[in-house]
Amino acid sequence: MDDFKNIDQLQESLSLYVQKYNQSPHSSLNGRTPQDRFFEESYLIKYMTPQQIEETFLIEVERKVSADNVIRIENHDYEVHYRYAKQKLLIRYAPDLSRVYVVDRQTNELTELKLLDKVANSTVKRTFVRLSNQEVDS
Repeated sequence: MDDFKNIDQLQESLSLYVQKYNQSPHSSLNGRTPQDRFFEESYLIKYMTPQQIEETFLIEVERKVSADNVIRIENHDYEVHYRYAKQKLLIRYAPDLSRVYVVDRQTNELTELKLLDKVANSTVKRTFVRLSNQEVDS
């Protein structure tokens, strides 16, 4: 590290090293260069859209939805559609929790979840359920 005065010099040196390494013949590759070997089978390279790359690296967990349609991931509560109440769901999310999705088990389609807004949730008008002649808040 004493050979470099700043990070730019280190990056330049590393770049030159990698370039030289990839263009030098290797005995383990029967005298071919890593670059030549890579391009011999370039048809095997799978090209992906930025969205596909992002989705590939999401963390995957299974969570049971509470009776009040909430799941918890890393101490954060997320609202889930009421049709999922008390079900186990497959959840995929970005490591920084900037995107959290429910995975449809049949189609693998991702549906984004939102953080639970506890203030808004507390002001939602509830429907009344008749248990008898009296109205009771559900």
